[in-house]
Amino acid sequence: MDMSGLSIFQLIGQRLNWVGQRQDVTAQNIANASTPGYQSEDLVPFESHLRRSPGARNVVQVATHSAHIGHPASGSRATAHDGGSAVRQERVRDPAEVDPNGNSVSLEQELMNVAENAANHEMALNLYRKQMGMIRTAIGARGGG
Repeated sequence: MDMSGLSIFQLIGQRLNWVGQRQDVTAQNIANASTPGYQSEDLVPFESHLRRSPGARNVVQVATHSAHIGHPASGSRATAHDGGSAVRQERVRDPAEVDPNGNSVSLEQELMNVAENAANHEMALNLYRKQMGMIRTAIGARGGG
């Protein structure tokens, strides 16, 4: 059974793709930590990436209670979609944090990005496993995985 057509699996796939691309950008920043004039980069936040991508309004969260995200009383709105790729952006830093040689890479920041990325990757995989478990339960399948 192909689950890739379900929006939750498409969203999880996009999140994993974004995390992978961010890991590449972080690795590139670390590799250039001593390159004169190198400006560190990062990806736009995943949530912003989703809002800007084509088809961003295909899935709209329905709020039926004032405590739900997206309810007019909560002051927020959540959307999801398919398609699009992550966009790199130059990281804006305080000029006082830039090295005299023009390099703007902060190894501490890059290590925090690596840890955040690992947590996001694990969260996406856990969502995938939970969704698969719910589908297996719904169809009455047994077994782990």
